[in-house]
Amino acid sequence: MPASPPKVLHAAPFRRLEPLLAPALERLAAGDPLRERRVLIISNRLRDHLQERLAREGAFAAVSFLTLRDLAREIAEADLRAEGLRPLPRMGGEALAARALREAEKRLGPLGRAAGAEGYGSALFATLTDLAEGGISP
Repeated sequence: MPASPPKVLHAAPFRRLEPLLAPALERLAAGDPLRERRVLIISNRLRDHLQERLAREGAFAAVSFLTLRDLAREIAEADLRAEGLRPLPRMGGEALAARALREAEKRLGPLGRAAGAEGYGSALFATLTDLAEGGISP
């Protein structure tokens, strides 16, 4: 069984952590610039910011940023596959919501006109996701 990669947890206010990221990633590389390193972050916006900062500080290969949702999806994927299931592709939920809206357009009455509008499926999927995360069934 291969050795598990090192796991390091840093907890402090962001303004103190941000300047420590590049040096921490260099230490985790242990002399191998292509060694995989993963950073758990709270948002995609923070990912973009940190990627820009790393780019300004030098080349960092094999560094990936995961949100909690990305990590949960990755962990759950093995269990889903073991049960013969697959997770939805990245935009799968939005595509299914848009299709359901198109198919229900006539039954939606006046709201049906919006069913084909750009972004309506994504908005519906985001709303359904928010409701599910809040424990509310539609």
